[in-house]
Amino acid sequence: MRKRLVVPFLWAFFVSSLSATDFQPIKTNYLLSFDIPNELFVFGSGKLWVDSTKINFDGSTSYYPSKDILQLDYYCFSPYGSVLGKEIRMGADSIVFINYLDEEIVIKPTYTPDVYWKAFKRADSIVVMAKVDAALSTTDSKTIKFQVYDGTMNPISSNLNNCSIELTRTGGISKTINLYAFPFHEFSVPAEELIVNVDTTFSLSNQKNSNLTWKQVHDFQAGDEIHVLEQNNYVNPDIENYKRKIIKKYLSRTESVDTTIYTIDRISEKVTLGNVFISYKHDTITEKIYPNPDFDKLIGTAIVNMYANEAYVMTGDTNHKTIPNTYSTVYSYSSTCFAPLIGDGCFPEESFYRGLGGPYSYCDDGFNGGTFESNCVYYKKGSTSSGTPLVLTAVNENKIAPACSVIPNPAKTNIQVRTAQPFPADFAILNLSGKVILSTELKSSEETINIENIPQGVYLYQIRFSNKQMETGKLVKE
Repeated sequence: MRKRLVVPFLWAFFVSSLSATDFQPIKTNYLLSFDIPNELFVFGSGKLWVDSTKINFDGSTSYYPSKDILQLDYYCFSPYGSVLGKEIRMGADSIVFINYLDEEIVIKPTYTPDVYWKAFKRADSIVVMAKVDAALSTTDSKTIKFQVYDGTMNPISSNLNNCSIELTRTGGISKTINLYAFPFHEFSVPAEELIVNVDTTFSLSNQKNSNLTWKQVHDFQAGDEIHVLEQNNYVNPDIENYKRKIIKKYLSRTESVDTTIYTIDRISEKVTLGNVFISYKHDTITEKIYPNPDFDKLIGTAIVNMYANEAYVMTGDTNHKTIPNTYSTVYSYSSTCFAPLIGDGCFPEESFYRGLGGPYSYCDDGFNGGTFESNCVYYKKGSTSSGTPLVLTAVNENKIAPACSVIPNPAKTNIQVRTAQPFPADFAILNLSGKVILSTELKSSEETINIENIPQGVYLYQIRFSNKQMETGKLVKE
């Protein structure tokens, strides 16, 4: 008899020693990707991870999942929660999920099988009971099922009655429903569309280490070069068709606290699609790259821009990120609901690439019958180059500003600026951060300018003509 009693006794002891924490829904170092058989994530990413944790006074641990854009109703989306709710509170005997109304959903994976407990209550309207389904559960896997009652505890028909949650000891949650919108009985959505299956588990640390940042997108050194071609191509005669060629040559880079400052020699030319010259501009600009915390977030995070009352989720990989267009963005129309815009037109998404800047974009405007695109067609970074350099129509057809010279160069005391009309023209000397050190007006084709009081170093000069064209160059002061 004793031998026959040993195994049941050990089995009972093992089962009773399990706690809810053995079935933690998500590990802190995991990134979950959900396989969605519906449009629950039509504007979201279907990705989830733990953003932060907190130890509570009662000894439980709160896990705060990353936020996604989730559907609450047919025309109501929210960017403030996750499929597992706003918060997951892990205790010894229960897991508590917090929905979008800050209500609690209590799950007890180690509760006596086939015995119901009260999982949820909303005032006097409904009560949701839950149980561990004995037929579908094992020591290492628990299936939770629901039954919905009215305020007087009469069973009622609900989509939730056909749904379940599955938890495993080793892998966390393997099947769930949209707990953020729980109990969603008021939404006439078929139950099968509310079931979410975990598709893939990634290492969160790897995702963080390979995450593309705003500073990495705009990482240039002196001597780097970017050629950008923009094209507007429409059949609508009221919309201008053109090509804009932009060549940016990086002259210098300086760091100031959390800001990167570039001095850039820029040429911009606009021509028709048949390469008929329209306009030309050559100038030196200062470009400041400020921090962009929203861009630096992991792909899959819901980004809320309260200034524009919009929310969106970026896509991409380790080398690029794309901000969605207007039709893949939701806009706030109440305190709890965001919704997409309905319309037509050209609203391109914006893509940014590691070390190549942006935005680069494309859109197909079916309403007006045309396309717009902006692409990096050539770059040179250090000793590496790719693509085909742009050829400027203005240079080939001699439509740029008249030739000019600044001599001597290097210079100690005076320089001579030689150029031709149109006059007047503005002459300026700038340091490599773009600050104007000296400026004067040129009234003749040859003028002498004293630079004796300028410290030794390397500078840039600009000659801005009255026809808005510009010449730039480097000046060395000895």
